[in-house]
Amino acid sequence: MAVNMGSSADGELWECSCGMCVFLRPGVSDSYKKGWSHTLDTLWGTQARDQSGDPFPGQPGTNGQTSQVFNSYLDYAILAGSIGDLQFDVLGGSINPVIPLEFGWLPSTRQAAWTDVQGVYHIRFSNLRAPDVAGVYFFKISGFKAGNYPIIIVKDELNPAWVETTVRTQNVVGTGAFVHGLVTAIGTTPEGRSVTGKAYWDFNNFVGTSTTPGEVGNLYRTYIFGLPAGDYELRAEAAGFSAAMSKQFPLDAGQSYHVDLVVFRPPPVVSQTSTTSSTTTITCTFVTTISLAPPSCEGIISNIHGTVYWYDMYGNLRRLPWALVTATSVGGGITATSSTTDGTYALCVPPGTYNVTASSDPGFIPQSKMVTFSPGSIVTGVSYELQPSGVPIPEYPAPFISALLIITILAATIMIRRRRLGEVE
Repeated sequence: MAVNMGSSADGELWECSCGMCVFLRPGVSDSYKKGWSHTLDTLWGTQARDQSGDPFPGQPGTNGQTSQVFNSYLDYAILAGSIGDLQFDVLGGSINPVIPLEFGWLPSTRQAAWTDVQGVYHIRFSNLRAPDVAGVYFFKISGFKAGNYPIIIVKDELNPAWVETTVRTQNVVGTGAFVHGLVTAIGTTPEGRSVTGKAYWDFNNFVGTSTTPGEVGNLYRTYIFGLPAGDYELRAEAAGFSAAMSKQFPLDAGQSYHVDLVVFRPPPVVSQTSTTSSTTTITCTFVTTISLAPPSCEGIISNIHGTVYWYDMYGNLRRLPWALVTATSVGGGITATSSTTDGTYALCVPPGTYNVTASSDPGFIPQSKMVTFSPGSIVTGVSYELQPSGVPIPEYPAPFISALLIITILAATIMIRRRRLGEVE
């Protein structure tokens, strides 16, 4: 994990084309982003798309900016489990980068920050332990967009291979149905050593939609760097989807390899209350494109799905787990509810006009929308952004608190009585 300790005023850094530039050492310059070392923008090919119209997201051979990562990442990649320094040189301000949790803080780890006579701010982390898992790691910086997060690559041997993976979210399509997930490489080297690599994917990895019958879905492309030679399996996973595993495949030193994986969303279980007030649980197998056959919902012929979001304390838009979405027909009589762990929802209802409400109590203000369904319709992308209500979310339910109070009082009474008995004796 050696660090290039050259002058911070060595050319590219001083040619910063914007208000602030960050150069991570070890690192190499991004020729499309003056003054910066490689960032997530470099991997995605953001500036190459804007400047030259290169395909986005980047792919080696088609996007000049992305190709830089594949051509030179070995110049700054660090060995898994090694110990060394990371230094951020900053022109135009100061930063406080977040070191990924996978890095190990040792008793000898130190952090130092200073500004040199040329006005360049430096922050150095000495004696950090590199992660044991190969792949791309990025450093979040408050106030920066994700594309400006500096990256470093962890490799597991000196001449590693890399794997390109395309993940398809079966029957989940469109720009309103983006999914994020993780691809993990699990392998064994010829010497019998276990190896792991990983790569995350989200809307920045979206490469298009497959419309081939039976293979409909959004496509995401991601890369796992730094893998040694060995036999591997890949696992793709995302919240709300069944995980997918590849067949085992061999990987040689320095090789590139491509794998396609498909993840499926299990059909949701929806509770519907009829006009007779009887409650029936039905299974709704839904699709997310009107080019396919109408959903099979056991006689329920309309479908709606979307996502519930919230803003965290930093202003980032995130999915809201366990949010409850309720569709109530105008005039009453029909109610359907849906809730999932990742903020997505799906409802099957008879045609008509509904008041669709997203809520998460306590803590958030409910939000409602009027939606009209025609027979056999599929309504997509009906999403919500819930605002905090200011009502504190209790850590424990009220019955639990009451029981805890009673137990505490009984315990205190017993202790007092024992103490008094001891005094009498």
